Amino acid sequence: MKKFTWRLLALLLAMLFVMPMLAACNDPDDQPPDDGGGGEPTVEKEIDIYFIAGQSNAAGTTKIENADTIYADYPELKNGTDPYILYAGNSAGNSPNNTVTYNWGGVKMGLGSNANNFGPEVGMAKELSKYYNAETGKVAGIIKYTHGGTGLCNTEVNTEPDEKTGLLPGNWSPPLIR
Repeated sequence: MKKFTWRLLALLLAMLFVMPMLAACNDPDDQPPDDGGGGEPTVEKEIDIYFIAGQSNAAGTTKIENADTIYADYPELKNGTDPYILYAGNSAGNSPNNTVTYNWGGVKMGLGSNANNFGPEVGMAKELSKYYNAETGKVAGIIKYTHGGTGLCNTEVNTEPDEKTGLLPGNWSPPLIR
């Protein structure tokens, strides 16, 4: 009976805090904010989001070679893709305290781990542009956040090897798969 009372109390408290928030989200008189300058109201549009997250491969460590040839075939990769494929991200995030505010822009070469490299967003943009373009009117956004040079194990590594495999377990070797 004691467990039931606590669960009921928790449910009531959750409803007390969550229900007003849900009601506020459903306000038909709620208008999108203007652009901050008192101009035209912001227009809402639907956008499909693709995430790139990981270490150095996600950051993009492929050196840009033969740039003139690439730009001749894909000129949009020099200055940024059209407004149907957008990009926001940071590939140089080597600090756990890295906080960045992103602005949407086009995908282009040089968005890798440094300005001389590129990452998977270039190939993604090329393929996604077959579906997200002026003809379909659909828009995609690619968000990339990477943290290179990180280890695959916890900071508190178990120093005892697994009895069956002899491996040291870490984040990528959980007990579940042993």
